[in-house]
Amino acid sequence: MALEAQVVELRMRVLAASTDIASTHGARDVAGWVALRTGTDPGRLRAESKVATAIDESWPRVGAAMARGALSLEQARVITTGLDALPARIDTKARQRAETDLVALGAGDRPGVPEGGFGPKELRRLTDRILDVVAPRSPKRKTPNASPPSKPPRTPRPAFGSGPWATG
Repeated sequence: MALEAQVVELRMRVLAASTDIASTHGARDVAGWVALRTGTDPGRLRAESKVATAIDESWPRVGAAMARGALSLEQARVITTGLDALPARIDTKARQRAETDLVALGAGDRPGVPEGGFGPKELRRLTDRILDVVAPRSPKRKTPNASPPSKPPRTPRPAFGSGPWATG
């Protein structure tokens, strides 16, 4: 897995850095240009290019882990997708911590994590829960002597047989 991940990371780095070549040759994007030249599926290359761009612009620790062969493309895709979905309210420090934690979980660089790290399926679950770790919301504080909220008074119902439909 390590060598394959390293080759994929290198290819993704080239894709991320080659956006100008596509327009020079009249291709829609670099993935389309590479696909045309190599006979590779453009959809797969576009998916790789999306991950490459996310790594290049926002998540360098994911790229470094791929470069050393510690993360596969699928693990990187799950991690970058989860990190890109973090709410805007999350600050840079928490984002970096989330990236560091998810990379360690995917690479197996944590005590208690299986050798080789968690796979894409488990990482998907972990990315859904990463906010609980890096930016937990503080619980609502209760005032010690506060009385519970009172219920609004009930409005009495009219007696049966009264009102506009009453007969009698």
